[in-house]
Amino acid sequence: MATYSIRKVKHAFATKVTCSVDPGGKHIAYTVLDESGTAMSTTHISHGAKEIDDFLVRMMADQLRVRPRTLKGFFNCPIDGPTLRAEMLTNTR
Repeated sequence: MATYSIRKVKHAFATKVTCSVDPGGKHIAYTVLDESGTAMSTTHISHGAKEIDDFLVRMMADQLRVRPRTLKGFFNCPIDGPTLRAEMLTNTR
């Protein structure tokens, strides 16, 4: 089972897409924004987490309306922000 460090996940959100981060509450909320600043979708990460596993990747992918494979690519570098946002727009789960 693959795992992804929280540092890698946070770095991907910070550098590849425009997003707002809300550290308050039980989880850190990452809201991905489109080019005009409109919220597209939100995912959450636990405050104390050091890594996320495949199960959490699937949950985050569902929240963002993308395939888990796309989100894994987003964390590992081959998928850029525009590609992630494009898939979010085409999937209306």
